[in-house]
Amino acid sequence: SNAGVCFPQMRDADSQDWDALPAVLKNLSITGLNGEAAQIARILAALRLDRHPTRLDRIEPCFALALNDLRMPDAARLSIRAPRKAELPLLIDWRAAYRIEIMGDDPAQARDNAVAELPLWLARDSLRLATRDGQPVALTGFNARLPEIVQVGGVYVPPTLRGQRLARRALALHLAEARAAGAGRAFLFAASEAAARTYTAIGFVPAGRMRIVIFEQPAEVAPRCGR
Repeated sequence: SNAGVCFPQMRDADSQDWDALPAVLKNLSITGLNGEAAQIARILAALRLDRHPTRLDRIEPCFALALNDLRMPDAARLSIRAPRKAELPLLIDWRAAYRIEIMGDDPAQARDNAVAELPLWLARDSLRLATRDGQPVALTGFNARLPEIVQVGGVYVPPTLRGQRLARRALALHLAEARAAGAGRAFLFAASEAAARTYTAIGFVPAGRMRIVIFEQPAEVAPRCGR
């Protein structure tokens, strides 16, 4: 990605692909990796980055949902809409809190990252703000979207409002909107057992394990000399 994150999709049966990685990626600055857990372990070893210091290294369960199987919870009094520009300060606060809690950012870094991310997401119309009686209570988002598939990310409920099933209700409304626009499938990763329960409650089923690695400092790939 433009931020230096690698998203590998390797052919496990062909060992030559793995052997060629150091030469193909030489001098590339990598800030992190995100992908299927076994592949991430193998690519780190192939690039000799498996001991490079990290600030986040976590395996998360992946979940998938055919949107025709979406189980809609009772969403009475709850509605979703695109955030407004005037709500950007609130969104920055929420996104910074999310990054501290989920991504392990320090507070200053979290806020800088949130300030950089949110205008782009607003421009892409990838976020939905859930409101109850006119008050913002939850945020949902799609990290990536193709005509038939969405990848959910950045679901957030402020700590004072948790325990009210707001995340599952808000996300279900967002997915129903995506389904009406033609999407047929959704994917996501769960950062905690509580998050996993939220997603399975609306129909998501396990679909493998993903590993997220973020280095403390960017790592430069060095080509191997000889065999």
